[in-house]
Amino acid sequence: MGTLFDFSSIERCEQTIRETWDDFRLQLKYKKFLYNDIDNALQSNFLKVFDDIFKHGHQFLEKSIEEVLTKNTMVVRAARIRKGEPMPDYERFIPKTEFIKDDNRFSPQGVEWLYLAFAPKKPSRGLTNAEKCALNECRAIKGEEFALCKFKPHSEYYTKTLIDLTISKNVTFEKLNSMFENCIQQIINREVLKIYISKIINDEVSEFSIDELPIIIEKWLIFTYAKLLTEQIFLPVTEEDKSIMYAPFQCMAQYFLNNGYIGIVYSSTVYPEGKNIVLFNKHAAFPYDKIKHFKITKEIH
Repeated sequence: MGTLFDFSSIERCEQTIRETWDDFRLQLKYKKFLYNDIDNALQSNFLKVFDDIFKHGHQFLEKSIEEVLTKNTMVVRAARIRKGEPMPDYERFIPKTEFIKDDNRFSPQGVEWLYLAFAPKKPSRGLTNAEKCALNECRAIKGEEFALCKFKPHSEYYTKTLIDLTISKNVTFEKLNSMFENCIQQIINREVLKIYISKIINDEVSEFSIDELPIIIEKWLIFTYAKLLTEQIFLPVTEEDKSIMYAPFQCMAQYFLNNGYIGIVYSSTVYPEGKNIVLFNKHAAFPYDKIKHFKITKEIH
């Protein structure tokens, strides 16, 4: 039996996302609208489509901070120690406007959002995956020294909602499509069986119900779109072009902020074993435990 749906247009979808994202970036570059002017940004093709998809499937991207940063997760922030600088204290790890001279992926220079790396806790003789992720995000190179500090969320933020853009990180397009196909097939088989039994027992035909179908389609769509975003947009950025390349991400962050979310979980483009989180309130998490001093002696894998 063949498939119920044709999924052969993924390549075309990938190309469309790349093209509309590039156009989105150019509009920001040439000041058609500012990164925080969401009303006008929503007129762009990329954000207009994303907004429509998000409105129908936002629940699949929503998680509480407690769900993401669990007790089994190590959360870390790294700070570069320059020559002659003392070992930093906790205060050094809290973002301050005067020290944020460069654009970050989701925020322009001067914005005090808290960026953290995290990964599941695993026994390790050396650096943990969360620490490796944090150092790679800082583009650490041989000979440099860093301080590494653990963080945990404040209890009053446990139930606050953020957006998880990594929901499709470990699943292929083929697997997503197969899961969707199987769900639809199960509904059809169930309803056909129900009609058959109703006819035999009651000598009448029951109604064919597909009430779950819209939810399944919305879930497939948002998971597929998240996968497309991860593979086509979340790519490493060089120092030379990051202010331009980060502008669309900064606009998306404002979109989520305007919709009441506390932060964003996103994939690391430089260390796949870890993830990153940006919290729009820098006090949503706090430093704790002993600060680790580490000197880079070789490339971190």
